Order: sequence, then structure tokens, then C-alpha cells
Amino acid sequence: MSTLYSVIERSELLKAARDLIEPSRPPSDDPVLGEPPEIVFRWNTFTKKHGSLVERVMTKVIQHAPGWRPASQTRFKCDTEPTKKLIDRIAINQANEVAVFIECKRNLGNVSNPYLRSIREYDRWCRNKSKDIATELGFKSTDPLIRFAVFNTYGELTDRDKVKGIPVLMPKDLAKIFGLPVLIAFQELHRVVQSVVVENEVFRPYSQGMDLASIESIRMDASDQARNETPEEFRRRIAATLDQLTYLEDV
Repeated sequence: MSTLYSVIERSELLKAARDLIEPSRPPSDDPVLGEPPEIVFRWNTFTKKHGSLVERVMTKVIQHAPGWRPASQTRFKCDTEPTKKLIDRIAINQANEVAVFIECKRNLGNVSNPYLRSIREYDRWCRNKSKDIATELGFKSTDPLIRFAVFNTYGELTDRDKVKGIPVLMPKDLAKIFGLPVLIAFQELHRVVQSVVVENEVFRPYSQGMDLASIESIRMDASDQARNETPEEFRRRIAATLDQLTYLEDV
């Protein structure tokens, strides 16, 4: 069974995907333009709801991956800043003492400055409080790995220059950290959403889908996946991968 359907029933996912096009309440008339065309209010509804669905489902998929789990608490005690940080998007690998905070963005290139500031603040907090976070998570080693990353779900690679110094994961990068089943789950999620878009008469003429990387083109070497890493080797590999996904200005 697909990892995706281990965290959400296919029927539930299909319903959630179809709900992306249905407004939660009737669209309001504009005082000048009057009643909005159907394509307008359905389009706006989809763009608002789609990112939340991807974030909710993929967070559960990542946390369901072998060796990974979600945080067991809602806030960290070491978070003493005025604006508290919820931790519902964190994957923890307890055995290897790794915690990755993940901010999911549907298209990083369209994110406004206030949200970009929040992303930078979250990254800064993870770096500055990494020792305290590790202690609260029960990590015992002297070099646990605490990192923050952005998952740029459907964006372009060039979008990463908006958050210089912060790792930006594209879909194909999921396998490098969380394993191939997580990438396959994302691709299946996209296919379900795309099928719902295409079946809708309003959206069908505009649907162009997304080119997904073939699994074979990014499949990791089988012996590499099966190798027995020590916790230190695991942390070094994950850290190196995140470093490679970090855009830095040329000097």
C-alpha cells in the first residue's frame, strides 16, 4: 500500500481534493463589478485551500516515514519569544537525533514579505535554540542535528534566492532525506489533485499539470539505501544534503 494511503484514505483524499474547488461560503458580490464569474471564485478557492491540503498530508507522510515521528508536544519551553512557534511541521528521527522543521509553501516565488520574514525568524530560532530544542527532545549526543527547511512544493528552483541561507527542498529532494516512498506519496497526491482539476469543466481548459521527475531518474542506489549507518554518519549525511539545498550568494 502506498505510504500516502497509510496516513489518509483514498476516498477521504478525493473528497478533500474536490473540496479545493468549492468555496466554504458563497462568494461576495463586488460593489463595482457585481457577482464574480464562476472561474474566478473557484480559482481563488483552489489556490487558498490547495497549499493547506498539501502541507497537512505531506507533513503526515514525512512523519510516517520509517524512523521519523512527529513532535509529541505543541510548543517548546525554550520558545520565549512574543510570537510563539507551533511545531506541527517537524519530523524527528529519535534514534539518530535529527529534527527537521519544515515550512511548506505551495510556491515560494509568490510568498509575500511578511511570510518571508516569518520563515527567516523560524530558521534563526532553530539555529539559536538548537541545543535547547535537542534537550527538550531528549537527544543525548553532543552533536545532534536541528535544522529548518522550506518545502517549495510546486515552485521553481530559482525561488530559493528569496530565502538565502535556508535549505529549500523541491519534491525530488524528499527522497534524499526521508526516503523514496515519501516522494512517491507526493507524486500520487499531485496526481489525485490533478485528476480532480481535470474533471472539473471550469478548470479543464486551464489545467497544465506539472512535470514530475521520474522515479527511475532519482532512485537512490539500492546499496546506499540499505547501508547500516551509525547515528553520526546519518546526521552528517542529512546535514550535507541540507547544505547542498541551501542557496548562498556568490562571494
